[in-house]
Amino acid sequence: MSVYFVNWNLNKEKGSAGYSKARADLLSKLASFDRISDQGLESSMFIDAPNWNARDVSDHLRSVMDDNDRLMVVILQYPGSNYSGWLDSNVVNWLNKRVY
Repeated sequence: MSVYFVNWNLNKEKGSAGYSKARADLLSKLASFDRISDQGLESSMFIDAPNWNARDVSDHLRSVMDDNDRLMVVILQYPGSNYSGWLDSNVVNWLNKRVY
């Protein structure tokens, strides 16, 4: 499986009437994946994207983003992934089932 950590910032829309639509469009793209997020990490999500590489995921999400928005897609790859943090236990369990 290919699990990615995705982090974004919708810069231009923040604080404007268009922000809700831009966020909904991005979340709709993310909904095409098996995914989980931690409520304590805003604008971040873990997605399971078998048969996708980081560029594919990035291109898929960028299709609904502006040029001044920001996006980072990082793979958590098995074997050899090394990650640490403080997350809700349901997120940790989700990750452990897919990465280790």
